Amino acid sequence: MQTNAFNGDVAKYYKRVFGDKTYYDLAKDFKAELYNPDEWAQLIEKSGAKYVVPVAKHHDGFCWWPNKYANEAWGFPWTAMDVGPRRDLLGELFVAIKKTSVKAGVYFSWYEWFNPLYKSNPEKYALEQAIPQILVLLLNDLVSRGGNYF
Repeated sequence: MQTNAFNGDVAKYYKRVFGDKTYYDLAKDFKAELYNPDEWAQLIEKSGAKYVVPVAKHHDGFCWWPNKYANEAWGFPWTAMDVGPRRDLLGELFVAIKKTSVKAGVYFSWYEWFNPLYKSNPEKYALEQAIPQILVLLLNDLVSRGGNYF
């Protein structure tokens, strides 16, 4: 949308479907009502996979686990626990995966496309947002859910 891709057709489609909602407004509509981590974990194991690496945080900065740093950086709720599904989607998945023979890792995007702090001061963003987020994720959340996943 921001690059006028496909001669503006992407922006036109978005406007037609979502109206004046911003990308960030769409998080409120994300309910994850069909998300069943136990079913996902069983399917992953049944597929023959030996490991899975879910996305904990992608380049948009939205976290699938409770994380105060994401909310602080954006100035509004920006985690699955605080907007939309109001669930710890990542934690639930790790608990379910722990019941299988599959090992789990985690993908964590250090870079966030439009994070206000990153855009104004990348070093401050790294020190005050990204590093604390990954420490919370690795040391507090994942370890407390059953030990070493890596």
